Amino acid sequence: MSSQSQISVCNLALLSIGARAQVSALSDGSTAGDACATLFSFVFEQLARTAQWGCLKKQLNLTLVQAAQGTPENPTGTLFQLPPQPWLYAYTYPLDCLLMQQILSPILPTTGGGIPQTSISNTITPWIPGQYAIPYTVGYSNDASGNPLEVILTDQEQAIANYTVNQQNPQSWDSLFTSAFVASLAAYLVPALSLDKQFAAQQIQIADRMIAKARAMDGNEAVTIQDHIPDWVRARQGATGTLRQSTGYNAYGYINMAWGG
Repeated sequence: MSSQSQISVCNLALLSIGARAQVSALSDGSTAGDACATLFSFVFEQLARTAQWGCLKKQLNLTLVQAAQGTPENPTGTLFQLPPQPWLYAYTYPLDCLLMQQILSPILPTTGGGIPQTSISNTITPWIPGQYAIPYTVGYSNDASGNPLEVILTDQEQAIANYTVNQQNPQSWDSLFTSAFVASLAAYLVPALSLDKQFAAQQIQIADRMIAKARAMDGNEAVTIQDHIPDWVRARQGATGTLRQSTGYNAYGYINMAWGG
């Protein structure tokens, strides 16, 4: 856990690039304050998506919004809207989600059993969370009133999600994640405040090193399975972890920061 605040991490970023002035508040009227206010959320959201950070991991029982006809929740096809084919369920995409990491099957507290992955045919062997990835994808749909709706499509009944939460309070961050954020924010502040491209390139290299160190420590604090998957298999899997045989980290692994030109 970090003892920093949004203002203090902004000032750390400014100090790291040799800025003489500090900010007293985001958008305090100064050039540095306005730059920090503009860049803070943008940089955080990028950095939060570069790994499955433990300090930003949240678990949530998803809210069902669509179910296929014949499922227990929608046996006649009239109780819920129907999801896009071929999926059985559509759940509301959490408003505070930055990166969907994993879909889980709920554990029944009374029996210790699990709900089968496909509710229509309960005779199949359920997929055990932690060993096999439950297929899902993020999609676009509409609610009953025609309003746009971002959804998670899956065949998992009563789905639970692990995802990266949009928590921009540095007090909940790991100290190395904070260091990576400070270095990343500094890399964006250099061109905004000095227009020195060479200095900005140097700061980007520093930020990349700090992100790598933070990723390594974050990975060491959890059990991680990363079997080698050939490129041609990983390309078929895409970003949803849809292969039953795949284990561990879904998709292509780490996502790099998109540094400006």
